[in-house]
Amino acid sequence: MKAKRVVIGAVICTAQCLAIAWVMRAQQKPAAAPAKIYNTAKLKLMQGKPIFGVTIESPDPNIYCAAANSGYDFTWIEMQHSTLTYADAARMIWACRGAKATPRAGRDRKRYPEGHGYRGSGRNRSHCRHG
Repeated sequence: MKAKRVVIGAVICTAQCLAIAWVMRAQQKPAAAPAKIYNTAKLKLMQGKPIFGVTIESPDPNIYCAAANSGYDFTWIEMQHSTLTYADAARMIWACRGAKATPRAGRDRKRYPEGHGYRGSGRNRSHCRHG
């Protein structure tokens, strides 16, 4: 009788351990693949290659698209010394969202808020991503 209880206890304990192991295995996430980097300029820099960019000073999306699809690694939307706004930059990037060139735009938001005529010193740039 005592041996029967020990055997039943061992079977129950083993079943519980197997159930816990199965649940824990089911909750583990599969190994994640490395995140894809869409920033072509960053990829080339990580590989030790030189990068080339073009500066955009016009709010015309057609000019931006022509430059972004001309083989450059990045586009620099000049907001420091121009009257371009973030709305202009967003329109240009959206109009050409499939371009390989990585867009970059920005201004010093603390010193020169939106709508101010001068666009800042170039620090604290924000990165825009398309795709």
